[in-house]
Amino acid sequence: MNYNFAIGQKLTLTCFNTPLTHHKTGFFHSFNTDKTRITLTDVVYYPSGERHPKQSHFFSSEVKSITAEKPKNGMKAFIDPEVGRSLAFCKGPSHPHLSYMYNQPERGLPHPDRKLRPDYEKFSQKYETFQVIAEKDEQFEQAMKTLEGCQEVGVAFEGKLMGRFGQLCWVNFSDGHTSYLFDVLALGLDDAIVSILKSEKVLKIVHDSRLVSDCLMHKHDLKLVNTVDTQVFDLMIMRAKRENCPSYASALNECLKSYLGISEMVLLTPFVWEEKIKDETAKWAKRPLADLELELAVQNVAFLKDLYAKMQVVYFEPVKVGSEFYLNHVSSMTDKEAEKYNAMGHLTPRQLYWVCRNKNSEIIKRRE
Repeated sequence: MNYNFAIGQKLTLTCFNTPLTHHKTGFFHSFNTDKTRITLTDVVYYPSGERHPKQSHFFSSEVKSITAEKPKNGMKAFIDPEVGRSLAFCKGPSHPHLSYMYNQPERGLPHPDRKLRPDYEKFSQKYETFQVIAEKDEQFEQAMKTLEGCQEVGVAFEGKLMGRFGQLCWVNFSDGHTSYLFDVLALGLDDAIVSILKSEKVLKIVHDSRLVSDCLMHKHDLKLVNTVDTQVFDLMIMRAKRENCPSYASALNECLKSYLGISEMVLLTPFVWEEKIKDETAKWAKRPLADLELELAVQNVAFLKDLYAKMQVVYFEPVKVGSEFYLNHVSSMTDKEAEKYNAMGHLTPRQLYWVCRNKNSEIIKRRE
């Protein structure tokens, strides 16, 4: 929320998915540090007139617009206790996982011209090549045989809330060509699926395995084996320049845009209200699965192998450049310099640091 308010300034809020006549008024109290939550006092809900005199929190994912009355003389700027200064001119990033897509005409609906765009055609095969498997039949057996023969597979999990307090509904795999969507509500967590998740031979590529692992561990007594997390990979790439981990981890869509160049207009973006996350994620338990959720499930797994491959190239670019530097470092010296170098092999060339740092800066600039 990129707004500037004074403490006590009267505000009017409208929210998504509410009629035009419904709004809220209250007095500004504070923002959280990243300005994804605004706190008001003495809030009145219209048209009911219901009043909440204590503090009320509203999140960036639910607020459509804010209008403010002119501040009165003597009102003070809000000072954030963590930052130690006014947030009046801080641009707070919206949470990458919980966002409202400005390029979508209605919440949850893709752009109407999405599939007509030339850049959609480039990725259309990924979106359109998938199998939904809800029975242990020949299709199931063939899919398992294919996946067991892979060295690497993308894996994504969809469910209601997820974590130890949620419900796992789908386990989805991709071999890079076809996405296989396994309906866990119909199949259960079948032994064949478990064998791949526990396999030491098959590398599982996931994006943000934290809640998934929590769910599998506490509800299914299953620990994922031989995995690589592309969210962690992205953090390591970003850390190469900053020398510390960024505060925010990138959602899958952010990585697909940055590394694979998939347009925002092509990507489907999940919209989740932070205060209604349980209800919003219940869609994964509905049968049949809606077309939009089906396509989102495919998107969440279909690109993981390509993303991992691209990240490896990006991550090891400085190593490749440094190795090239090593090849030429002594061979390009004069005879006098080279003669002295026999006793200097234990020292790191100072130039190597700058060569690799410059390459890292170039990569991060490209990434951002």
